[in-house]
Amino acid sequence: MSIEAVIQEIISEAEEEAKEIIENAKKEAEKIRQEYEEKAEKIRQEMEKETEEIIKKIEVKEIANAKLECKRKVAETKNKVVVSIFNNIEKILAEMTGKERETLIKKLIDSCKKEMKDVKTLLCCEKDIDLMKKEFPKAKIEKTDCKGGFIAISSDESEIYDARFENLTTIYKNEIIKRIFEWLGGKQ
Repeated sequence: MSIEAVIQEIISEAEEEAKEIIENAKKEAEKIRQEYEEKAEKIRQEMEKETEEIIKKIEVKEIANAKLECKRKVAETKNKVVVSIFNNIEKILAEMTGKERETLIKKLIDSCKKEMKDVKTLLCCEKDIDLMKKEFPKAKIEKTDCKGGFIAISSDESEIYDARFENLTTIYKNEIIKRIFEWLGGKQ
């Protein structure tokens, strides 16, 4: 064999070996590319799932916040209604005149007489002085600044009966609030 034939055979073997190496490298590169594509797809799916979970959590939180805000606004509105009703009750009591006013005050007097046997002093507004003198002829009647009703004080000053109009709403506040909330369709 001549040198040229040996060189040709070496070159041929080298080219064959190079083709094989390149072919193996291409196969290895394709395998690596496929593994990374699979890993990337898996990561993308996990991220998508995590994103959906985060979105759901945000939606749940937003819904909870919206419900809480609605409840707060309903409570605020109910409170405004209650305050308005109490203001109207106090206004109506203060503006009562004639027979209606006298009837209410007589009911308060009857209640007072049941609780207190001996009334020494009565404090009332100027409008009610004549009625108080008639109902409590032995008591000392003094004028006080109130919208109506009276304060009765026993002889030994151990008992005080406060039946002023502005105090009536305070005395019956819980019952009135309960009825208002029942009327408004809900609990307190």
